[in-house]
Parts: sequence; structure tokens; C-alpha cells
Amino acid sequence: MNYNTRQCRKHNFTKTFIDSLPPHKKNAKSREAEYSDQQVVGLRVLVSKNGRKFFHLRYRFQKRKKVISIGEFPAVSVQQARQRAYEYKNQLSNGLDPLIERNKQSNDLTFKEFAEKEYVPHAKVNKVSWADDVSKLENHMYPAFGQLPLSSITTRDLQKYQTKIKVRNSPSTSNRHMTVLIRMFNLAVQWQFLEKSPCNGSIKKYNEPTRERYLDNDEIKRFLSALDEANQSSVSVHVIRMLLYSGLRTAEVTKMKWENLNFTAGTLSIPENKSGKPRTVVLNQLAMNTVKKMLDFKINDYVFPGKGPKGHIISPRRVFLKIKEKAGIEGICAHSLRHTFASICVNSGENLYSVQKLLGHHSSQMTQRYAHLGDKELRAATESVANQISHITS
Repeated sequence: MNYNTRQCRKHNFTKTFIDSLPPHKKNAKSREAEYSDQQVVGLRVLVSKNGRKFFHLRYRFQKRKKVISIGEFPAVSVQQARQRAYEYKNQLSNGLDPLIERNKQSNDLTFKEFAEKEYVPHAKVNKVSWADDVSKLENHMYPAFGQLPLSSITTRDLQKYQTKIKVRNSPSTSNRHMTVLIRMFNLAVQWQFLEKSPCNGSIKKYNEPTRERYLDNDEIKRFLSALDEANQSSVSVHVIRMLLYSGLRTAEVTKMKWENLNFTAGTLSIPENKSGKPRTVVLNQLAMNTVKKMLDFKINDYVFPGKGPKGHIISPRRVFLKIKEKAGIEGICAHSLRHTFASICVNSGENLYSVQKLLGHHSSQMTQRYAHLGDKELRAATESVANQISHITS
């Protein structure tokens, strides 16, 4: 089909039609290709050179040509785009400029309202890890910014928040939070809710440590001893055991459901992991024993239940901090238990492919960072050759 000729006439916008639109040609002079809707006069979809698609409404107000953005497809559906276009046209019929009216609303729009009405629906369509964003919003960002007008949040406010998360958690966690906030404010500008982002190049992320911290044999012994002495009626204690015994991510453990466990096969099915694909995890006996102990705590669908509205425990962080303090171990976080699981696998002689599958890494590059841990066995092998040569020649 010749897409160049399609741009010269109107089209019946459907999801299938817009999905089929190709990226704008790289060598084209214009920034985007533009397509018009048959049903709503002025409704356009613009396709960028990297294939992103945006709804706009072109209109006239007081004899001046204007354009107002509606949102990005497919986060905004065709039906939603038409509905918003009709709302803007209704304002025009009442002598109001939609762009001015939206700017007025933006001044009163709170951070939480923007997140719930605009950002989260967009993230659900465009991000595999959107649930992690919602968790950050509900547990941290809403308490900090929720009731503030979106337009009133300053660079200083965000820097103070950034520092708070770093001190309370880690530089890495702080950086993950700032990634979400920067994306949110950039979209607010792109969608014309704000004129300028408070993140606009002013906020620098922290340097993250590159060393993979894991427990050595002595630290594992002390850590497990501290776990044994902890309150065994605490769900967090069993979550921490599961992290060490399984190598799973924290969210994969806390959100584990009974229906996803196969006790006969000793496996756990994870409907959607970090890469957006389902996977099946083979659980060792220690991990299965931990799961079986949780039968005494069973109150809902989750293996590790919590008291909050989500139904499952959110994080074992407070208990983890107490455990590592009692064990006298510094420089680790809950994710270090996953690294520890991987290091034990490699040092036990398992190949990196097996470790990749156990950890659920999408590519071997992520697992390759543990390759150096196998050097001990290689060193022993090559030294044995040296010893034999020395023995022969002595």
C-alpha cells in the first residue's frame, strides 16, 4: 500500500489502521507524517520517524490556527481521542479556547490526579514494569507530592525527595524513583499540562556501585543464624529465607500465589517477569520447605500475605535490616541474597546457562557478570598442571 498517497486524504481511524501506519521516512523534511480522521474534523494522528504515534486536534480560534495534543497511541485509544476532540469542540462552540482552558486546569491539577488519570494508563500500555511504578507512586510519591498542584512542584522539591530515598534506601533505588519522576514530568510537558519540567536537566542521578555484593560462606552462616533467632511468626523472616534459597527477585517472592505453585514438580510459575515474559522456576528443597511452612499463615491467595489492601507483604526491608545488623554484616541489601544464590551456583560448578535460567535473565549478558566467580576452580585446575610439571622436572 502506498502510504504517501494515504496522507493526502482522510481515513477511518481504527486501532488496526493506526497500528499499520509505518514510521515516517528518515530522510523526509517534515518531522512527522500526518493522517486525518474521517469522523472528527481536525483530528489527526502524527507518526514520528521512530514510529511513535500521537493524536492532535487542529482548530481555529479567533481566526488563528491552533493545535492541541490529545495523547499518545495506544495509551489513548481511537475512541478516547475522538471523545476528547468532541469535548474540545464543545468548548470552541461556547467561545472558549481549549488550549487556554486546559492550561487553567493544569494549574489546579494535582500530582496524584495527573498520575492516576494520565501517567498510569499510559504506563500500563507502554511499560512492562508499570506495576513497579504504581508501587512507587502509592508508597512514596503520593505521600510526598500527591496533593500538590503539578505546576507547583520545583526542582528543589524533587532533589529533596531524591536525597531522602537515597538515605533511606540506596543510590540505586533513588535513581529508579527519579527515572519515573523524570518520565512523568517530561510527558506532562509533551501533553501540554506543563510548560517546563522541574527535572529539565537539573537533576543528576547518583553513581551506583558496580561491584556485585554477595555473602561469603562465613557471612551466610551468620546470616542464617540470625534468621533462626528472629521471630518465626514474622512473614518477612520467611520472605528473606525464600530470597536466599531461590534467587528470586523480591517482587517475585512477595507476589507469589498458591495457584502458581506445583508441589509435585517443585516448581513456581511466574505469569510475567521483569522482561514481560512468563517463566517457570525450579525450586530446591529448602525453598519448598519454606513455602510449606507458609501454609500455617494462609489467609488469602498469596503465599506471603500482608495486612494491607494489596493482600501480600510489600517489603521485608525492616526485618532484613535487623537481621543483617544482628549478623554483623554491612554493605548488603535484600537483592544481595539473589547475588549470593548466583555466586553459590557458579562456585558449585554450574554452567552460566543454568544460572541464567534459574535467575530468569532475559539475556546471557546479565548472567555473565558472575563468570569471574568460576575462576577459583579454573585456578585450581591450572595450578595442578603446574604442580605436575614441577614434580616431573624436580
